[in-house]
Amino acid sequence: MTKNKSARHSARIALVQALYQHEQTKQTIAVITHEFINHHFEASDHDIAPDQDYFKKLTTSILPKIEIIDGEIQKHLQDNWKMERLASVVRALLRAACYELMFEPLVPTAVVLNEYIEVARAFFDEREVKFVNGILDSIAKMVRLNELIADKVV
Repeated sequence: MTKNKSARHSARIALVQALYQHEQTKQTIAVITHEFINHHFEASDHDIAPDQDYFKKLTTSILPKIEIIDGEIQKHLQDNWKMERLASVVRALLRAACYELMFEPLVPTAVVLNEYIEVARAFFDEREVKFVNGILDSIAKMVRLNELIADKVV
């Protein structure tokens, strides 16, 4: 695991783990969220304790929008790739990042991209990190177009 920079960074790492656990076990996200907050966070492997409120907000917000999120991710995969072909952790990471890009407009694009690239480095080698970076960059250019235009106008 890379050294954590902030409580939100720790929350994002835990979020990817929680989404992965949900997909693997089919437990409800409420049960998983409770388990993480009451067991994983207190005996934490994290350098900085995760932001529990942010973690809870993200875990409970992603699944109701999963079809929209997955649809957006699918648009940015090569034609012969489907979501099911992605490794479960990559899928969880892309879903988390895509959610923030699409539904958390107050979090700057650069923050979302940098954070999830660092999360990817915690789990993968450079090949997968480059893959994640390419997909997220492509998504950001589409869903955060207004932010990119505003940056250029200033």
